[in-house]
Formats: sequence, structure tokens, C-alpha cells
Amino acid sequence: MATHGRMSIPGLVTAASRVPMITGYKKKKLGHPSEKLSGDIPWAGWRAVLFSEVIFPIFMAVLFVIAYMFIKSFPNPDGKYPPSPIVRIAVNSLGPIVWNAAILLVLFLVSLFLGPMLNPTFPKFGSVIAFIAHVLGVIGMIGFFKILVSFLGSTIITFISNHSTIVVP
Repeated sequence: MATHGRMSIPGLVTAASRVPMITGYKKKKLGHPSEKLSGDIPWAGWRAVLFSEVIFPIFMAVLFVIAYMFIKSFPNPDGKYPPSPIVRIAVNSLGPIVWNAAILLVLFLVSLFLGPMLNPTFPKFGSVIAFIAHVLGVIGMIGFFKILVSFLGSTIITFISNHSTIVVP
């Protein structure tokens, strides 16, 4: 593990570098020429963080779920109603979480039982397990994106063609 001269707790430098992302606070560096004209930027208020990180994303999720359920409420051209949009939303939102949890559980057990045996022989065993986890996670994300596109693909084209008028001058 890499250590830093001013770091007494592992991960402190990483956590400190994330503070400006959430709060907007950036401490002025002493003697740094670009920081001479600007003062310290104040912390964002807790209401601003609560709104931007909690309330607004929940509002957007509810808005998109309502829009998706509206689009899926129309019958197909053959008169049948499509499957429940809530089930499709659950598959697309919970599927990647379950996929990654299953991968991590299996790789944890592999590391737990094979790691002590293989680590002296293969010193990069942990890196290989991490690589496998990342690759399978990316494959899962691509797969669930393909499922999302297959759920939405024909629906949006059909909805636009059935419910819009294109006027050509």
C-alpha cells in the first residue's frame, strides 16, 4: 500500500480529495501562484447537498418511471398489452446489482479458499481476481444495457410513429 508523508490513516488522502466533489470546498494552497487571487471557497450548505444528491435524483427516477409506464401502457399493434413495465424496470435496475453481487460472492469464495494456496506461487493472484471481477462487471453492464435497449427499442419507434404528425413543407 502506498503511503503519504502526511497520512496517518490509510485512505485519508483519497477521502480528502473527494471532498470538493460533494461540497465544492477547495482549500487554498500556500504559495501556489494560481491561488493568490481567490480565497477559500465556502462549504455547500447541507440543504444544497441534500437536494442535489438525494431529492433531485429521486424526483428524476420517479419521473422517468412514470414516463416509461405511460409509454408501455398502450397495446401492441396486435391488440395485446405488453408485460408489466414495473417488472421490466425491476430487471433493469436490480439485475446489475444481483449480477455483481453473485460475481463478487463467487470470487470472494475463490479468493478465500484458493488465495492462501496460490498466493505464494502466483504473487499476482489478487490482481487476477480483481481483473476477473472488473471484466465480468463490464460484461454484465453491457448485457443489461442490451436488455434495456431490447425493452425500449421498438416501443419508442412505435410510440413516435403512432402519436406524432410530421409535417413536411
